[in-house]
Amino acid sequence: MTGGDQRFDALVVADSRFAGGSTSALVDDVRAMDAIGMKLGLLFVRSAYLDDSRDAVNPKVEALCDLPSVTRLGPGASASAPLAFLHHPQVFFQGIEETARMQAEKAVIVAHQPPFREDGSLEYDPIATSRRARKALGLNDNPWFAPVSGVVRSQLASFAPLVRLTSQDWPNIFDGSDWVPTSPIFEGPAITIGRHGRADLQKFPTTGAEIDASLPAGPDIRVRVLGCPTDELAAKGAHPDRWEVLPFGSEPAVAFL
Repeated sequence: MTGGDQRFDALVVADSRFAGGSTSALVDDVRAMDAIGMKLGLLFVRSAYLDDSRDAVNPKVEALCDLPSVTRLGPGASASAPLAFLHHPQVFFQGIEETARMQAEKAVIVAHQPPFREDGSLEYDPIATSRRARKALGLNDNPWFAPVSGVVRSQLASFAPLVRLTSQDWPNIFDGSDWVPTSPIFEGPAITIGRHGRADLQKFPTTGAEIDASLPAGPDIRVRVLGCPTDELAAKGAHPDRWEVLPFGSEPAVAFL
């Protein structure tokens, strides 16, 4: 549905083309709010952070519009709510194509990513991120930041008092009933190590030696990786050829793990 000037229990703004953990967190957040009967306004935006030639719309995100309490908002929509959740700081730091007129008593940017890279360089500027989100969405005030972890919180805290943090973290949630173990743990002489995530070089340690040490394949250790930038890791001197590598998304994470 398309919403006009409406009042909701919460507003959610996200780029529907994301894949990986941040999208899974968004989907589970919205489903959890829907399950308790919250009336939600959902606005999909397009950010310069994602490359159109590489990133298609994520069907799991699109399916949120079919939930009974969700109203899909169009560009330029006017809507209000006590809370607004803006997912992923990079989306707003790089800029979004859409504008809206959103009134929220408190808006929070769900910070799925720390502002600094591992080498200390800046991934995004939280101060600019907050101001750009406010301007594009017509918010009354700069959004707060809701870190998904203590690591993200500690980095964002270095920008105080120019950015404000929620008093508690906003960790990713999931339905534990979907994660029932189906195979014995530590059965037999060999150990299997599994890792899953987008095939992004930043998801791995810096050096080849550190990468190999984090996933130490050997005679009694089997390593299975779901999603891996194989060529880039090899260029760093790592040995992903020792692992069993599957393309990201080639099987559900629950089944893989």
